[in-house]
Amino acid sequence: MKKLIILCTACIALLSVTMFSCEDDPEVTCMDDVWYRDMDGDGKGDKLHYLYSCNVQPAGFVADNTDHDDNLPCPEALVFYADKDGDGLGDPNDPIFACEAPEGYVENNDDNADFPPIEYNPVPVPDPLFAFHFDENGGNTVANTGTLSGTVSELGKTNPPVWSMNIPRSGGTSSVDFGAQFDNYYVESASIIGELTGLEKLTVTGWVNNKLAETGSGGNRIVSWINNGGDGFDLVYNADGSIKVGINQWPDGSEALSTSGKITTSETGGVSNWVFFAVTYDATVPSLTFYFGDNSTVASEDKSYAYDAGAIAPDIGKLSIGHFNEESRRTSRTDRMFRGLIDEVEIFHSVLTLDQIITVQNE
Repeated sequence: MKKLIILCTACIALLSVTMFSCEDDPEVTCMDDVWYRDMDGDGKGDKLHYLYSCNVQPAGFVADNTDHDDNLPCPEALVFYADKDGDGLGDPNDPIFACEAPEGYVENNDDNADFPPIEYNPVPVPDPLFAFHFDENGGNTVANTGTLSGTVSELGKTNPPVWSMNIPRSGGTSSVDFGAQFDNYYVESASIIGELTGLEKLTVTGWVNNKLAETGSGGNRIVSWINNGGDGFDLVYNADGSIKVGINQWPDGSEALSTSGKITTSETGGVSNWVFFAVTYDATVPSLTFYFGDNSTVASEDKSYAYDAGAIAPDIGKLSIGHFNEESRRTSRTDRMFRGLIDEVEIFHSVLTLDQIITVQNE
């Protein structure tokens, strides 16, 4: 009798392994257990190299998956932390396992602001309508510090997303982490915001730290105030690392698509995985432009389109971050939730220049 075993580093099928077939023998209880490769024989397996087997432990594999040094030439790996600014202090959010400290890494993790210096010329930036810095680090509301704070003082937050002290270079105290499994988690306004209608010019900026390169149909929501594919604005993440915008339409039918690979993915969501984005839109030209940067690189222009969707139409939905809003039937579309961390979301009622976008990125 033969049973298929699948080694899931690259899903290689090992076809000639003799085992009991549970279908052929109904008295055999079949469980597709997961076993992890143990190359160094220490009883701990590598979580990235595993196979499924029916009640039989394959040779060289174990049930434990906590080995960080299975491929390293030392009996026990140590953890080191990135020291990007060279001050001798390591970043607790950017660890690596190694036999000895690689260049640019140190043993301590005492630095909460470990970013390499970026040279840029700061310029004046108009105040945003909405600024959500996610610095509360507790509770279930997110304050708006933009010019419309008197109209919309805060957004409500479910739990998850959880508060995290993993932040990008211009982050303050904390960010929000939606995790890597989709669910009905969101940050959302209590009601529809009339000031988000009629906009002919706008800029949306923020930081994302993606944990899973997997999306629901149409992409995972980053910032949205669309009314179920009708009026409004919808910015989504695609599984190829691009972002896409739909204005007064779903992004599915929009041509406004960034270059792929701009949003990187890390299952641990380390601090080096943060990516800064900016989207500008001008209905009077018309034009829509994407910009990207990160913790060590100033933002630069990616792609620009002659995208003509007119001003933001009046029948919009609630402002939502990290997921669909209520009007877009969130509860039946939970697989469109962003998987990872979000920070420093700002919405401007003007088209920022590149110098202004770089200033927002770094301050």
